[in-house]
Amino acid sequence: MQVNDKKLKRMIDNIKKELANSTNITKQQITKELKPIKDNAKKNWPVRQKRFGPSKGSGKKITTTIKTKNNLVIGSIANSAPYAWAIKAGENSKTNVKRGKIVADVLFYQPAIKAADKIAKNVANGLMNNVKKVRNG
Repeated sequence: MQVNDKKLKRMIDNIKKELANSTNITKQQITKELKPIKDNAKKNWPVRQKRFGPSKGSGKKITTTIKTKNNLVIGSIANSAPYAWAIKAGENSKTNVKRGKIVADVLFYQPAIKAADKIAKNVANGLMNNVKKVRNG
């Protein structure tokens, strides 16, 4: 593409720069959305009742990660206990997860799906705001 108009060329260069820097906006939004999910999961992760044996501390094994590879940003929340995926809320569990429901599904997966739409919207809005600044600047 040949551009003779310096202002248009500068605007296109700035838009390319903003798109290249979009990973920062994405990381910020993922971090912002994962924090309340993690806090809620820690608060509501059930602890094994003593009558079933000692707790193995799976509630303390909740982690979040954000990775970047080839301009792709991936955020995740997980519990590193190998049995965490199988934990179900019990009858007397001190959690907001309903009895019989898989805890990781309710505390990780479902909120993450909701957060993904919000992250996408916020990243798009952030990029558009930056493009508008470039266009007007």
